[in-house]
Amino acid sequence: TDKGVQYDHKGKIVRTWSVKGSASVADSVEVLLDQNLAFRHRMPEGVAEVWLACNTVRHALVAGYNAPKKVWGEPGDQGAPGFLAELNERNPTADTIAQRAAASPSKRRGKAKAKETDVA
Repeated sequence: TDKGVQYDHKGKIVRTWSVKGSASVADSVEVLLDQNLAFRHRMPEGVAEVWLACNTVRHALVAGYNAPKKVWGEPGDQGAPGFLAELNERNPTADTIAQRAAASPSKRRGKAKAKETDVA
């Protein structure tokens, strides 16, 4: 995948790119598609990556071989995509949900006691 193009929802071209002329990972194209899905065309290798975060599920698919058990993984030499923090924030893991619940004050649920009044 040496070249790429991004369209908007109406079919207009938003951006085009090419591996030629890209020198580093900083030249990568990163697009957050919605709250759950993102795309990166990693430069200078020209590798397409699709990142999915849905609730506590995490999966990153890379064009080519995907190593078993490496579904989200460490960024390694390629660096973490810029959209990764936002995907994680929008889709907290089970550990994060548990930590937030423990940190927030519990809300008392139930019926309030009726006040006693003297009726003469």
